[in-house]
Formats: sequence, structure tokens, C-alpha cells
Amino acid sequence: MKIENEVEISPAVDETVPTEEVATSGADGKPVDDEELEDRSPKPESVKNKSAEKSPQKQEAPPEESSDEESPGPAMPEPAVAVSTNAAETDGNHRANSSDKNEVSSDEEAPIPAMPHIPEGTDVIANMERIAKKRVRDIDPTDLPTAKKKFKVLKPYHGPVKTPAPQLQVLLDGFPSSDMYEKSYMHRDVVTKVAASNVSGFIITASRDGQLKLWRKNLDGVDFVKQFRAHPGPLSGMALSADGNWLVTASHVDKTVKSFDVVGFDMVNFVKLNFTPSCVEWTHTRGAPEPTFAVSAAFSTDVYIYKASSTEPVAKFSGIHPVPIVHMKFNHLLKAVVSSDTKGILEFWDPQTGRSDSIKGLAFSLKSETDLFDFVRSKALPMSLEVSSNGKLIACFGDDGIVRVFNLKGKIVRKYVETLPHLLDVREMDSTAQVESAIQGPLQSLDGGDFGRRVAREKELWASINKAKSAAGEIEGSESEASLSALSTVYSSSLVNAVFDESSRFLLYPSLVGIKIVSLDNNSLVRLVGYGESAERFCSVALYQGTPQVAKGTSTEKVEEPRPDPTIIATSLEKQRLFLFTNRGPEDDETGTSATGRDVYNERPMRLSTAPAPGGKAGVSVAVKPSAVALPSGAVIYTSKGDIELTLYPDSTPRTFENFAALA
Repeated sequence: MKIENEVEISPAVDETVPTEEVATSGADGKPVDDEELEDRSPKPESVKNKSAEKSPQKQEAPPEESSDEESPGPAMPEPAVAVSTNAAETDGNHRANSSDKNEVSSDEEAPIPAMPHIPEGTDVIANMERIAKKRVRDIDPTDLPTAKKKFKVLKPYHGPVKTPAPQLQVLLDGFPSSDMYEKSYMHRDVVTKVAASNVSGFIITASRDGQLKLWRKNLDGVDFVKQFRAHPGPLSGMALSADGNWLVTASHVDKTVKSFDVVGFDMVNFVKLNFTPSCVEWTHTRGAPEPTFAVSAAFSTDVYIYKASSTEPVAKFSGIHPVPIVHMKFNHLLKAVVSSDTKGILEFWDPQTGRSDSIKGLAFSLKSETDLFDFVRSKALPMSLEVSSNGKLIACFGDDGIVRVFNLKGKIVRKYVETLPHLLDVREMDSTAQVESAIQGPLQSLDGGDFGRRVAREKELWASINKAKSAAGEIEGSESEASLSALSTVYSSSLVNAVFDESSRFLLYPSLVGIKIVSLDNNSLVRLVGYGESAERFCSVALYQGTPQVAKGTSTEKVEEPRPDPTIIATSLEKQRLFLFTNRGPEDDETGTSATGRDVYNERPMRLSTAPAPGGKAGVSVAVKPSAVALPSGAVIYTSKGDIELTLYPDSTPRTFENFAALA
């Protein structure tokens, strides 16, 4: 048998590579002669390629007629190169060769490298694997790409991302859309604080006289639950836990802190302090075995940590701020507290250690790299401090009329100007210069009379804010009558706040034209709530975006399925009412007018005097004889046997009338 293109093989044998025996029998079990055994010996790829190029392509011969001459035998098969008897090794080599072939992506034929000398009887595939392993060992590890870490790293908020229009509409369905409030309920004094929980469904309101009211969200509005005489004067601080189950209040008048079980409608702790409290905030994470809260001192830099069931502090920190703290909010992402002081400086600190260097995930190391001193540079103070639900954004409404939104790097990512001079300048612009979807809203569409009434209310608001700011500047470093009087003025004032929604993509705050809902992604005004209420200047707002639950024991025959009912709860300037904005408009009463039907008289109205009472303190409202306020003179009880009409005498039996009107 003749083999073309034979290659001379060196007789040297590499002893490091084990040789394998070649099978000496064919498929039929017959012995194979030496010449056929030589044909089965492994040959280099280059030899096979050259043999394939030189050998002519075999064509199938046409059938020949039978003849007496001996016909040639069948064509010899190609020499076999598989010499390994290990099936697993053969399969692995096949996969390795397949992957090598897939890596060749060039259309041009790659040049055939020179074939090194291979000893006779050497397993070619095993030798190639040995060379490949040696090359892997020679690779420098520093040249390899580094592997990504498996653990989660807290990434700071680098800026908004544009929200697509369909997704934006879905998110907007979680906000009220009415231009007018549906209902309003009364307090005995001016409502100053409001909070709401999407989890428990409770709404908390507090008034200037220290009264605390609990409301529960139902399918069509709210139900009054309970009222507490929490403190004898205005509240210096009020905080609702993230799960909505715990409430804590503090007052500088009686120097006490009280904690409440919201779901159980009960006060669970009463702490008498030996210092004047300023603000309070819950500092425990979700699922903590026992809730804890922090209380700041009004005349020092001290901060005390209490358990909800204890009367003694478990920790005390000093020097977190150079001056007293006035606002605190807990960030569940960082597990840290964000606070501001009387100079407008913002700080981050760990409630376990009282330091900022132990916070994990803080995106800056030096405050000089941040905008946390922006209030100091602007000579302004934050009136409110809010943290988004995802913990990545912080919003402050300053007493300079500017809303600032910070990220975890301490940088300002959004800034909205709501000062009266700026709004007047915007109104002077022509329609081409003002964008209707801008943050300022439809100022030009207001007529002269409506705009004049709104400007008058705006001036009253900022006069009250400037009065509180002046009183805060008069507070001395030590506790005195003048300092306590100034604190009463500050905590009795109607201040403005800004809150985030549940998705942390929208910001809500009151303005001259109503309650604005601003998209932080698109940096535009997407909805305006309360635009039709020109007589009200809303101050503090809270947002409820949960689904009301049907009370246990309620008959389900006529009860609808629970559905989301977004509601905005707002306070108004020097008003004794809380206002509810929903997707429903005001309902008409029996007289056909909606002006009185939506205003519920659940309290006996009082005309408040800002003058101090004889022997009383300045800044505390005093109740005087009711003026010409229309009181309900009757009531109707609907029964299965018929209607029962009642006649009420509020002047003759004021206490009985008050209990009936509040609890009916």
C-alpha cells in the first residue's frame, strides 16, 4: 500500500509522555498486517491537509458492463487517527476542538503553523492537552479581568431617569385628582401637624392646643377613632413609625414625651423629662424587637435615645451638631438619622453610636464636597425635613421659599423656587416665555381678583413664617421665660412641608396655586390638586396611598371590594380644619349647596384670639365665645321603622351637643 506525502519522524522518544498501544485487530476481529497498522498510526493535521489537497477528488464511476477482467476492490477508507481508548477523554477533546474551531471568525484562511517534531507512537491529543496546561500556568494573573463582587453595594442616587409616558400615567393613578377638597373635619384649635401611614391606614392630626386625633381610612373617607389631650400646649415634635403602629409626641410646655399604640388606640408610655424637648423621631429598623425613639434638647446639643416602654434613656449623645437640633428623620436604607439644627446644617449620624463614620453606604467622606451647607450660605433654615421611602433622597422646604432635594452624595439634584417675588415675575412673562407644564403652574390663567386673593393669603403665610424665624433667633442658650415664649411662637406657627410619594419619584408640596405634584424624573409639574380652593392657603400635607381595609364584623352584603383610595390630608393657614382631597368631588347636602355639606362640624367652633390670656403666655390661642358661626339645629336618625328627627340646643346644653356632634 502506497502512502503519499510521508513525513520523516525523528526516532527520539519523549519519555515524559506515556505512549499508548495501537489496536492490532480490525472491526471484524481479524489481525491487521503491519502495512495497515502503519496506515492507522496518527499523523499531523498538516500532513492530512496536504494529502487532501494533492489527492484528486474521487468521483463515483458509472456502472461498468460485466467483463471477465478482475474488478478493482472497494476504495480504502481514510486512515483513522483516534488512538485513545478512553471515551471520556475523547469526548472532552472533541469539545475542546469544537470550541477552538468556533473561535475562528475571520473569513480568510489562517496560515498553517509549522508542525513540531513528534516522536513516533506519541498520543497527539494528550500531548496537545499537556502543552495547553503549561501555557495556562505561564499566564500572568494580573492580566486577567477581575471578577465582580457578589455582595450588594449601596449605590447613590446619581440623578433622575426619564419616565416613559405610559408608566407615568400608571404612577399618577396613585394620586388624587380633584381640584376641590371632598370633606373637612374640625379641631378645637388650629391644626398644625398631620401624618398618615399606608400600612396601618391611620391618619394622625394635632392642633395648637395639644389635642391629638386618630382617624382611620375607610372606603369613602375617614372615620374618627379617638382623641387625646396629649399636651397642654403646642407640640414641639410628632413622629409616626414606618409601619404606622407607633406614635410619639413631645411638648416644651410640660416637658414630657408620650408614646402611643396607634392600632390599639392607647397611650403606652409617659416620660417626664429634665430638659426641654425640641423634636422626636423613631430610630428602629423595620422588624426590630422593641421600638426606640430619639429626643433632642431645645437648649443644648444633647440627644437622648429611649425605648418605647422605658422611662430612662438607654443612650445619650452630645456634640452631633454645634447647636440644638430642630428636625430629625430616620433613613431606613442607611440605618442612620438625618438631622438639621438652628443654623441650617444637615448631618448624618448612627443612632447606635452617635457618629457618622460608622454609617455604611454613605456616599461622601468630606462635607466640603457636598451641598449640605447650602442653607448656611443662603442664610435660611429648613422648615421641614423628609426622607424618601427608598432612602435615596432628602427633601427640605426652607424658610426662604426654596424646596431643595438632596441625594446620598449630599448634592442638590432638584431645586424649586416658590417665593412670592419669583411668582410675580413669572406672571409678568408672556405666554411664549412661560412653559405651561413648568413647575410654577398656570399662574397666567388666574384672573386678577382670584390672583389678588391668593397673593394676600401668601403674604399672611410668609408674615407668620418670618415671625417664627425672628422668634427662633431670640431663643437664648439657657432656658428662660423669653426663650420659652419664643418656642411657643415657633411651634404655634403654620409651617410648610414637602413629602415624597410611595415610589420616591414624586414630590408634593403646597404652593400659591394649590398642592403641586412634581415628577422628579421629568422635572415637571404633573398634577395640581386644590387649584379651585382660592380661599385656602394649604401648609402641611400628608399622602395616603394604601388600600382601606373593611372593619371586622362589618356586614359584607353591601360593602364594596377594597380598592385604592389615594388621599391628601392638608392643613390650612390659621384654620381649625383638616382637608381631604380624593378622586371624588364635594358632595351636595340637602340644601343643594356644597359649601356647608362638605365641612363637617364634629367640634364646637371657636373663634381664636392671638392675644395672650390674663396670666397666660403669649403665642397660645385662647377660646372665646363663639361668634356668628352656623351650628346645626337638628339631626335625623334613620331606622328601619322610620326616621327620627331631633332638635338640638347647643346654647342650652353645650357639653351634650359637643359630645353628640363629635361622636354621632
